[in-house]
Amino acid sequence: MHVRVALVFLLLVAGVASAKGFRVVDLAGTPREIGRAHGRQLGAEARALYASYIVPLAKAAGGEAVLIAQARRHFVPNLPPAMREEMEGLAETAGLTFDQVLLANTFSDLLKRARTGGIGGCTVLGARADEPIVGRNLDYHEAKRLDGHTVVFNVAPAGKHRFTSVAFPMLVGVYSGMNEHGLTAAVLEVYGEKHRPPAPNVLPTSLVYRRVLEEGRTVEDAEKLLGPILTFQHLLLADPRSMIVMRLEQDVARREARHGERVFAINHFAENPGFARDRRAALAGADLRDADAVRAALRRAALGDLNAHAIVFYPRRRAFELAVGPPPAAANAFETYALPFRQ
Repeated sequence: MHVRVALVFLLLVAGVASAKGFRVVDLAGTPREIGRAHGRQLGAEARALYASYIVPLAKAAGGEAVLIAQARRHFVPNLPPAMREEMEGLAETAGLTFDQVLLANTFSDLLKRARTGGIGGCTVLGARADEPIVGRNLDYHEAKRLDGHTVVFNVAPAGKHRFTSVAFPMLVGVYSGMNEHGLTAAVLEVYGEKHRPPAPNVLPTSLVYRRVLEEGRTVEDAEKLLGPILTFQHLLLADPRSMIVMRLEQDVARREARHGERVFAINHFAENPGFARDRRAALAGADLRDADAVRAALRRAALGDLNAHAIVFYPRRRAFELAVGPPPAAANAFETYALPFRQ
């Protein structure tokens, strides 16, 4: 009760717009203007979330200072100037250091590389009915601590495509999002693979996918915009006409095999299903004929207390349905949101 009261107070102080059970934050302008606006609106919550979520989980990977040193070594030399300026702007107004913002935006990469087992349980799936439909479960570490913190960011960067990202305070990259052209991206970690030394030009994964939405219009564009990452992942890409799953093996990206008019991916590659063997088999046989069936599949695939939010994207409509709330979020009501910008 005290946590929820505190969160409500933070939201009232920040002046963040609220819509149908989740919050919407609009950001526009130059990179520093976007970052400073982000920090002004969500700074108090970002500080609280950093202390209550990132710092405790960092202990499993050597601690905050160790991960910050790794983030600086792997990523800072390659950060695009615009992304660095946005992070600096966020830090300036949120009451955080640049290093803390950097860690928040590289945390999933570093924590994944430090662990030998699988923790996340995300699912992505797509079906073609009258239009492409993309389902996405975000199942992640300690999802209960993220309850109440989901934010819908509408971002209009100067000179680039406008996009919407479903994320959390402090995150400037994209894990689940759609741009004004309907190009949609949803990523999930892949476990059970042996990491290689990173490529010299590696970037944080969420910033690679933000670049995809800022610069791409189609699935084909998105493929060309991918670059080296630190870990192994699956990435579902969709636009108003098509959808694919990409298999990302650090510095190698290639398409996964299709399943007729459906695509899906979990946290293991097909040849190494690991702890997700049963979930893969269930999805392979799932009936994904329409949005109701996609929502039902997400509910069945959600991993209990790990399920932070669930999304159904409609690239042709430039809209999505989002379920938040106590995990498993997919068991809660899905609320519709239309992107505020359209081509």
